[in-house]
Amino acid sequence: MRLIDIIRRRTRKYLRMFFGDGLFKKNLYQKLLGYVLKEDGLVEENCWGMNLRYRFDSLPGRCVFLGGVYEEKDFSFCLDSIRAVKNPVLIDAGANAGFHSMRWLQRREDLHLVAIEASPETATLLSQNIAQNGFGSRCQVKQLALGDKNQEVEFILSRDDAFSSLFANNRTPEKERVRVAMRTLDQVVEEIRLSKIDLIKIDVEGAEHMVILGAKNTLERFRPKIFMEIYSGNNPSISPDETIRLMESMHYETRVVVDGEALPLTKHDDRNMNYYFLPL
Repeated sequence: MRLIDIIRRRTRKYLRMFFGDGLFKKNLYQKLLGYVLKEDGLVEENCWGMNLRYRFDSLPGRCVFLGGVYEEKDFSFCLDSIRAVKNPVLIDAGANAGFHSMRWLQRREDLHLVAIEASPETATLLSQNIAQNGFGSRCQVKQLALGDKNQEVEFILSRDDAFSSLFANNRTPEKERVRVAMRTLDQVVEEIRLSKIDLIKIDVEGAEHMVILGAKNTLERFRPKIFMEIYSGNNPSISPDETIRLMESMHYETRVVVDGEALPLTKHDDRNMNYYFLPL
């Protein structure tokens, strides 16, 4: 990141600490600090050498706006896991506005990606970000929820779009409920005729067990590595242990990712919610 960008983001951080978010709506500060904040809460700016549009009031958005970073260790871990693979193919399930997807595409010019996001509004941002940064030829965007069936479902939009989900988890206030298409990953892969998959990142706020149930053929055929968030509070009806057992029944080895390192699992702990599953 350029020095001017670092200075601007540090200035934003300290201004927020002392004066709150209201200051960022003023045109003078937008010009000085290098962004445009729309009336609907969307930020437009340049970050990581790319043009980005994202929600000012979302967790990923605040991380990028104030620090120019978002889940850096997770991003790097996934990139490192495919370092030796030529022409890698990734699936980003729960892509949000594309914070990981776009940087993977930026770093690897031979990478092809399928970015999947259920929220209609967030998927629109994702599509715009992919298109305006010239990644459209290497990235397909799908606006749908992944699950264990092909049907229409109710999707819960959170006020913070990072926590929108098929499940009411009470982590952030609910904004509204909408109907969206749900598809199995097996169906999606068949429709777009993928010939290989090297890595699947799954961050779907409690629906990961359903995603795996709907991806059995895909996992058996391609044997991709899986980077998955499992947090017990996202889906009270399915324990993390159940999802781990499901993966192991499909002949995957379990690792928990701690500070960017994949370690043997002893017991699930929500403080370390990222898992790495390796095909045996």
